[in-house]
Amino acid sequence: MKNVTGGIRQDQVWVICNINGTNQQVLSPCAPCPHCPDNGGWVSYAYAGDADRCPCLL
Repeated sequence: MKNVTGGIRQDQVWVICNINGTNQQVLSPCAPCPHCPDNGGWVSYAYAGDADRCPCLL
């Protein structure tokens, strides 16, 4: 079990990505925008409020 309540920097955010057909939680930098790895498709932010904490800077 990952500890997702602490330990990540303020400039990072957990996102849900569809990687090879499976939704996975991935740690992403906030800037310029939270994103998925090259092989993953964006699903959503992992936790409510993350869109406000880590908005797109573009």
